[in-house]
Amino acid sequence: MIYAKRLSFFLRHDDKAKIIATKAKERVLNEHTMQHRMHEMLIHIFTNNLSCLKERLNSKNRDPVRFYIERVGNSSSLGKYLSQFVGSNDFSIKTIVDQIAKGEGDLRDEELLVLMTDQLVKPTS
Repeated sequence: MIYAKRLSFFLRHDDKAKIIATKAKERVLNEHTMQHRMHEMLIHIFTNNLSCLKERLNSKNRDPVRFYIERVGNSSSLGKYLSQFVGSNDFSIKTIVDQIAKGEGDLRDEELLVLMTDQLVKPTS
């Protein structure tokens, strides 16, 4: 019954209905867009995974070589190859290339992969 009275009122007072509609539209655009929902969702995801994110960001306590070994698998040939670099302070492709240069004999597949990668990522002059 109350809604019927309101509806009748706004049908008779079109100008007031337009004011309310305009204010409602402004509020929706200011507070309830897809961007707002995505922002809220990302806040929830971030806060629910805060400890995991902190661990990932804290590189001081994480050996980068172990990280890569975990990514490729401990038992993979690349993982086994990388294990010789665990604990390296300044680990990079250059570290591996320098180690390869010290070696003798045929190159292993992993060493060829590193040398090819090194050639691809070298900046051009």
